[in-house]
Amino acid sequence: MLRVAAAAVSIASLALAACGHSGYAVRPVPRIASDNVGKPVSRLQEVFGVPRKIDTTPTKLVYVWFLEETPAGAPAGFHGCELEVTVDSRSAHVLGYSLSNIGWAKCPEMARKIHVAERRAKRHASASRPIPCGAERALRAVQMAPVPYTTPVSALRAPFEAYGVLIVPLIFILTLAVQAGLIVHVIRTGRNNLWIWAIALLPAAGSLAYIAVEILPEIFGGRTARRTRAGMQRIIDPNRDLRQAAAEVEHSGNVDARRRLAQQLYERGQYAEAIAVYEAGLKGIFEHDPTLLLGLASAQFAARDFAAARASLERLIQHNPDFKSADGHLLYARTLEAQDALEEAEHEYAAVAPGYPGAEGRLRYALLLKRRGKIDEARRILKDLLDSAKFGPSHYRKAQAEWLERARREIS
Repeated sequence: MLRVAAAAVSIASLALAACGHSGYAVRPVPRIASDNVGKPVSRLQEVFGVPRKIDTTPTKLVYVWFLEETPAGAPAGFHGCELEVTVDSRSAHVLGYSLSNIGWAKCPEMARKIHVAERRAKRHASASRPIPCGAERALRAVQMAPVPYTTPVSALRAPFEAYGVLIVPLIFILTLAVQAGLIVHVIRTGRNNLWIWAIALLPAAGSLAYIAVEILPEIFGGRTARRTRAGMQRIIDPNRDLRQAAAEVEHSGNVDARRRLAQQLYERGQYAEAIAVYEAGLKGIFEHDPTLLLGLASAQFAARDFAAARASLERLIQHNPDFKSADGHLLYARTLEAQDALEEAEHEYAAVAPGYPGAEGRLRYALLLKRRGKIDEARRILKDLLDSAKFGPSHYRKAQAEWLERARREIS
């Protein structure tokens, strides 16, 4: 009991000492933003000042703050955190927010000073008998101090003794269910069959290893997961990525930022704008950059400027002979076909189709052969494509469903 009393007195002393403050506190930027969701945006303006810009829509406002902070050792340039806050246009209350790291800065590591005296005054006013801060904290500390060695062990053990008969079989059933589910997942997704033995013979270690190595990367890093997350973000804020890319170009102007902005424009069907951004990046040491030239050719092809697309691809090949890209090679074959250079296109399709990662290359090759009257050869390629997909893993068939369905229609 002496130890209990000493602990309580120590905690109370610390609580009393902590009361002497100036009415301000330092909080991380993410916490400030999250604490103010559902509250007036004026509270954030008090902390962060005047926003850099305010975008207006019929139903909401978007406040954007750029919180500049240069980390130690960072190169010259823009560094900081971009805070984007969505506000209801009628009530002026915060609906949500997003944070973006700019340069070397990291938003979770940035903090700002906020005023807290008002909240403490309200808390004291709500009490039936006002208690000074030190007394209140000391009283709470004593009430919440741990009291070891006083709880009977039998009281702690009783619930487990009462339900012990049910807990053990339930855990066993759940373990078997998890094992069965993971084994089914191995079989359906075409994973290595050694996982079945690992899961069956090592229920805990094998199952955890399979989840960590195979399932989690698929959920958080797979193409389907990325598309799902991107789709949800576009529904909530369709222009968020475009605004962020444009801001990066405005702040830094580097080639990677231009490439990301051009890709955002391309995905939205704004091909002329994407072409302009790509061409603006092809300057100086990046005049013949293969990634920018390939992006430029893709935008030109989508804009149906096939001559310009061919010129960009041939410029890429001329100045970057060691650059390898299956997508770029397929795009070149498609460009030749679009210009009715069918013999040259057939030669390029024959070179790229066998090693192209997916069904699109072989399908387009077969369609060109069919267009040139080589029906038997086209049917042979389509049959080989469908036969190989039939014995391939299910995730391949799912990813290539569009091209495989077209192949079935062509061969029927």
